[in-house]
Amino acid sequence: MKSFFSNDFEDPKYVAPTSDIGFHWVFGKEGNEELVVQLLNACIDDKEILSVKRLNTEHVVNAETTFRFDLYCECSDGSRVIVECQNYNRRQNFLKRALVYSAMAITDQLKPKLDYKIDKVYFIGLLNYNQFPDSNRAITQVGLFTKGDYQPVCEDFLQIFVELRKLPAETDGDFSTLFLSAIRDLGRVADSDQRYTDARLDRLKRAAQFSSMSAQEQEEYKIGMTTEADYIAYMEEQISDARAEWLAEGKAEGLAEGEARGEARGRAEGLVEGESKGKYMGKMEAQLEIARNLKSLSLPEDQIAAATGLSIEEIRKL
Repeated sequence: MKSFFSNDFEDPKYVAPTSDIGFHWVFGKEGNEELVVQLLNACIDDKEILSVKRLNTEHVVNAETTFRFDLYCECSDGSRVIVECQNYNRRQNFLKRALVYSAMAITDQLKPKLDYKIDKVYFIGLLNYNQFPDSNRAITQVGLFTKGDYQPVCEDFLQIFVELRKLPAETDGDFSTLFLSAIRDLGRVADSDQRYTDARLDRLKRAAQFSSMSAQEQEEYKIGMTTEADYIAYMEEQISDARAEWLAEGKAEGLAEGEARGEARGRAEGLVEGESKGKYMGKMEAQLEIARNLKSLSLPEDQIAAATGLSIEEIRKL
């Protein structure tokens, strides 16, 4: 299997912002705070963020457990935002991780004197896969609401899941959608330069320039992307094999079920047909017996036919 990067491939023009290394290169570097502001404003729609201050991305729980956020920052209004970029496939535990991370950003604000005065916490999941396959929405917001009538209970935190693959093909002039689509496609789609010519994306494209990396950083990125591509190819192969196996099993089960249903249906139809035929034969025998009796009384054939429903020919054969 050919790797994503080999001697047959040229170096990419852009790093992929949704890759692990690419996200930290574009949004995690000091000096790229304006890009972080653009990213947050593209995902958060209940306010405009003007500036951010980076916070420590490491959160130590105990001697054995340390969490490391992809991005953790404080906005100019005091609210805090955690961003996690996730690739590959749907992770069953990602929603739990979002909840745990949100709780950490809340407890970070607790003062020695517990007064529960905390600024709002946002968790943003930037997902390059479909976390909610039954929904057509590209952005799903999760908060605390009452069951049934969905009245807000606590507005101190909000989880925002952005499923990049569900973004519409046409942005209709909406810069937020355009920006998020560019994050999804830069470094992965061959014609991304032709597709994203809006001058407002220039800052993002400059930050994602592969040539701006050192030789060591470029090599690390290539290795990371090769691993990712190989993993994706492996997963697609496993999925393809699983689908073929499910299809074969489904066909076998379908044939067996069809044969069983056909046999059962044949029996049922046979019973119905036999019962119907039996009833018909019984009725015919009764009519013939009546006709014989009437004929023995020397009644005219037309009267016997009218009484029994038999034809004149049938009566003459008796």
